[in-house]
Amino acid sequence: MAGIDGDELDDVDVDEVRDSISGLDRNGQDAATDLIDDSGAEGVGLIDETDESTLRPILDSDGAGARGMRQRVADKYGDGSIDSNDVENFGELIEDSSVEAEPDTLLDVTESGGDLSSTRRAAEADGDVAGVESDTIWLEEGDSASGFEHILDRHANSDEFYDFSGVDNPDDVEEIVMNTIRKGDSQRIPDSEGGGAAFEYTLSSGDDVTVVVGDNGYIVTARPGEYT
Repeated sequence: MAGIDGDELDDVDVDEVRDSISGLDRNGQDAATDLIDDSGAEGVGLIDETDESTLRPILDSDGAGARGMRQRVADKYGDGSIDSNDVENFGELIEDSSVEAEPDTLLDVTESGGDLSSTRRAAEADGDVAGVESDTIWLEEGDSASGFEHILDRHANSDEFYDFSGVDNPDDVEEIVMNTIRKGDSQRIPDSEGGGAAFEYTLSSGDDVTVVVGDNGYIVTARPGEYT
């Protein structure tokens, strides 16, 4: 493992940081060391205050831009934009191949006012979306009023989505929602009707789906049928 230079880390116990990453494999330790070199005290704070199991998928990521992604996580953690719960869910999301979102896209959620700790999926819109300020569209767990919980309670468990051929569980519904964002056509929703945008998509079964997105990119709801 490369050495950790603590000259500019101000009162940080470098030995304690070494202990924090001692259980990682060689690649993980090297990634942690690079993170400290890149982010200084922010990197040290992230490593020292986060469980090894939470950090592991972030440090193990080796795709293009992985080093920059880790620096971005540390910087956001250091300035308070994200907390340990956000970091934990972020690690789980980038480890889950079904999420199909680039790490930077997931981090962009925080810049649009989203809650990374409850984010389930995220996607980059295909070009500018009228009515939406961000290119990042994301789905959170939500509650009874909006988000995935609302979608399931109002438009799936009531058998609306579950009436579709091949749609049997929440994962199927989630996939329909995200495919509508990726492949559907969008239109601006007038401010008088709440603002944002509506995405419409016709499934291979011939069923129509509408996903309503707030002006910041947050998925408010999704339902069968065209937007009216």
